[in-house]
Amino acid sequence: MGIIRFTSETLPNVSKKEWERTTAIKDEDIDCSEIPKFKDLSAFRLWEDRRMYSPVKVAVTCRLDADVS
Repeated sequence: MGIIRFTSETLPNVSKKEWERTTAIKDEDIDCSEIPKFKDLSAFRLWEDRRMYSPVKVAVTCRLDADVS
């Protein structure tokens, strides 16, 4: 099966019965056995602490001969 994509307009509606079934599940009943464990938690940073990558800008000057343009 390939990737299924939805937009906010094409997102299927969730029935009230399905919503109630989902919210009734307790955290301890969720199987997390397939999620890998972190080996080195010191390398883990919270999303709020991350800064978006912003490369340093460098001014560049280029002189061309008149016949190049």
